[in-house]
Amino acid sequence: DPLVLTDEALARILTALRRLPALKTVRVHSRAPVHDPARITQQLAHTLVQSSPAPLRMAIHTSHPRELRPEFTAAISSLRAAGIGLLNQTVLLGGVNARLETLAEHFAALHALGVKPYFLHHPDRVAGTPGFRVSIEQGLALYRALRGCIPGPAMPLYVIDLPDGSGKIPVEWLNRTADGSYRIEHPSGAVSHYCDIEQPSLID
Repeated sequence: DPLVLTDEALARILTALRRLPALKTVRVHSRAPVHDPARITQQLAHTLVQSSPAPLRMAIHTSHPRELRPEFTAAISSLRAAGIGLLNQTVLLGGVNARLETLAEHFAALHALGVKPYFLHHPDRVAGTPGFRVSIEQGLALYRALRGCIPGPAMPLYVIDLPDGSGKIPVEWLNRTADGSYRIEHPSGAVSHYCDIEQPSLID
């Protein structure tokens, strides 16, 4: 998390980015507003804005409405007051937030705070996380139901980071094949394949 660095170190890094003339925006990802809201001071916000060579946005990583405590709200207010655009990324997690009411509450609350729900990530297939996984079909069902529960600007884009390194794509672009796996043809003509989980976890 870059905000574990001091204000001075962040200023040096951002100032060094001025050497990149093609840079149009700067995005900082952090969970500090959640796990260390006291780190978000007016001085930090001022340093980020003044040092950045391009418009700066912060992407916050939250996954449940319980994380949006009063201390979080105060931290967000400081960032917004400094003119920093705020985005949020959420991971869809079985047993944690894979429930329509939970997601709707979470994204509506972020939207009300001036934080744009940006991505809802389908969980990666990594070792040790089977209890958090949901299937593509479960995720799509939740995502489609969510559209009728919250305002359009509060809707994130439901994406999956394909394991072949081709990057993030909207989950709705995946096409299910006869064998139950998924296929996507990219604009370049390249094709990616994705095998869903064999034992879908229970939705919370």
